[in-house]
Amino acid sequence: MSIRILTSWKPFDAEFGPIQRAAVASWRRHSRAEITVLGDEEAGSAQAARDFGVTLVRTASMRTARDLGFGYGAPLLTSIVEQGDAQTQSDQDVVLWLNADLILVHDVDAILEHVFSEWPDPFMVGRRRNVKTFKDAALGAGTIEIPTGADVFAWRRGFFARHGVVVPPYILGRFAWDQWLMRVAIEHARDPVDPTEALHVCHPEHGYGHMSGVEQGVEAWSSAGAGHNLHLSPESHAFKMTDQRWRRLPASLLSACIEGPPAVLFEGERSPTLIAGLPGVYVIPPRLKDPMDFSWEFDELFTLVDLRGVTTA
Repeated sequence: MSIRILTSWKPFDAEFGPIQRAAVASWRRHSRAEITVLGDEEAGSAQAARDFGVTLVRTASMRTARDLGFGYGAPLLTSIVEQGDAQTQSDQDVVLWLNADLILVHDVDAILEHVFSEWPDPFMVGRRRNVKTFKDAALGAGTIEIPTGADVFAWRRGFFARHGVVVPPYILGRFAWDQWLMRVAIEHARDPVDPTEALHVCHPEHGYGHMSGVEQGVEAWSSAGAGHNLHLSPESHAFKMTDQRWRRLPASLLSACIEGPPAVLFEGERSPTLIAGLPGVYVIPPRLKDPMDFSWEFDELFTLVDLRGVTTA
């Protein structure tokens, strides 16, 4: 089984540039998966793809919101599913969709290997943990997203075709598409899996000024793209992560799957900080360079000291 991470970048501006670079750096650190990014119109995408060694697939080769008459090139959900099949080779391979602003704080491969070996053809939907900034990303940090939102999705190559699922032309990032995927998991997968307690992904706060073009200045929920999505499948709005049909991974699976102590990505304090849930494993915060300067090597941020078995005051 191989894993392919899919995502779609926003422009690398002053707000999203640091967030997205921190996110993809965390994916490189915590997964052996190959990474494919959809989109080539966003400022800075080509350079970031070179910096992190990821595959950049041009949106010109796929359907986007422009094909629906909108003034921006966000990919459609249909394109995500198509690229998931195109970027993998075997029906045993796993496609992992991560929204571009998600920070991984521990090994994700072990969780996926558990899920896709435990059940023959599951569909995984997970919620994020909201933190103030990407510097706050850490194991156990933040508050879990509301039950109507999800940012992490995983399925085996060919899942939609095998189950006869026709994918509507949802615009990525304009609401409702995540609830439709919850519905797919519950109605079509024998094993809909919720990994939220065992798979910690952090989402830093940000604005929604990236909804540009014809939607500039319009509140996110009332934007034209959101209206398009909300009207595609109104019955899907009833599907939530509180549904009793989810197979929920226990939090205990996290410690069982992690090999060695996980790292806190960024730490603002100078004193040693206990990593939540792993007694005795501390991170000694380094003296960071300018966090907005991403010319440093990612591993320079980490100094881990395992104090288990050491008596401390």
